[in-house]
Amino acid sequence: MLLVQYNDGRRKSLFCTAVNLLELPELHNAVRQAENAPGFAEMTQKEKSALVAEELRRAAERGQVELKLSRKKK
Repeated sequence: MLLVQYNDGRRKSLFCTAVNLLELPELHNAVRQAENAPGFAEMTQKEKSALVAEELRRAAERGQVELKLSRKKK
């Protein structure tokens, strides 16, 4: 759902990481929070994506989860 509705081409990794690291209720809650924001329906795809991403970051912070990929150095 996140990739279909809110992917603006820049947040695919964040959304995939959030789906894998956050508990399902936290994930649903974060998306619901964003969708219930004032003016959400009138926002552009990019604005919606940014808002959903911010809510996912907040949910991760509350759960003490880091939504960043760690890449191995060669």
